[in-house]
Amino acid sequence: MKRMAAAVVAALAIPVTAGVASADTLTLAGKDKPCDAARCIAKVKSQEEKVTRTSTPSPSVTPTSGSPVLAHTPPSGGSTAKKYDRESAMAEWRESDPGAFDPITGMPSGPPPCDVFVIPYVYESCEGNEPEPAEPATTVTIEQVISMAMAQITLPKPAMGSAPCTDAECKGTVGVPVWFWLEGNQWKTYQDSASAGGLSVTVTAKPSQVVWDLGDGQTVTCTNAGTAYDAGKGWASSPDCGVPGGYTRAGDYTISASITYDVTISGDATGTDTVTRTSTADVTVGEYQSVVSSHGTN
Repeated sequence: MKRMAAAVVAALAIPVTAGVASADTLTLAGKDKPCDAARCIAKVKSQEEKVTRTSTPSPSVTPTSGSPVLAHTPPSGGSTAKKYDRESAMAEWRESDPGAFDPITGMPSGPPPCDVFVIPYVYESCEGNEPEPAEPATTVTIEQVISMAMAQITLPKPAMGSAPCTDAECKGTVGVPVWFWLEGNQWKTYQDSASAGGLSVTVTAKPSQVVWDLGDGQTVTCTNAGTAYDAGKGWASSPDCGVPGGYTRAGDYTISASITYDVTISGDATGTDTVTRTSTADVTVGEYQSVVSSHGTN
């Protein structure tokens, strides 16, 4: 009987408890009641078939101190489950974000990057987290840079000075020389620069002439600021900017002054241009009045 029991155990690989009651009895694993050899054989076969049909061992991973607990990945959407591998997941994390790993311990600080699944961290998909595309760099043209430089320069209209004067109480006289000039320090060079988009230009503007219009059809072009008139000059003519014969008829006139600036562009662009500014004023001209006395005409 002992040899028969041993043969049964060897053939079926039945786990036997340490304490067998007698040579004629066996104790099944997990059971408390002994049985004779023949009956044990039948029960063991039945138990093996049941275990084979219904039981599958559950894998597990023992967590390492200081590291995340790793187990199986959640079921995938396909028919075949994706096998979770701890080493592969950690290698992917290290490749995506090497700075997250302590150089001494080699352990990461979570959470892992998107699209990297490491238990027990919450998985985050990169879909929808892509950074918005950067706005295309604005291209600056040389014309824009020139305009920027020009906008920084104020080219003034002529500050008109004239004899006859243009004040309300002033009145000119037919045949008296007319004088023109620019008030203040207006006859000068203006300059400024601008840079953008790696381009730089300098704009220079110099006055070149002033065209004076008497309003009666007469004009005079002056290439300087002119000379200011004062009462001490009497009926003398202007030395550089005026009309010696003056107005030929009495009346109300609108005089104008148009100054022209010659513009030069230098730097990442070169070129020339002209800019004109105009001012106007009203003037009244009357006839010369003679005074008759007993001593003659004055």
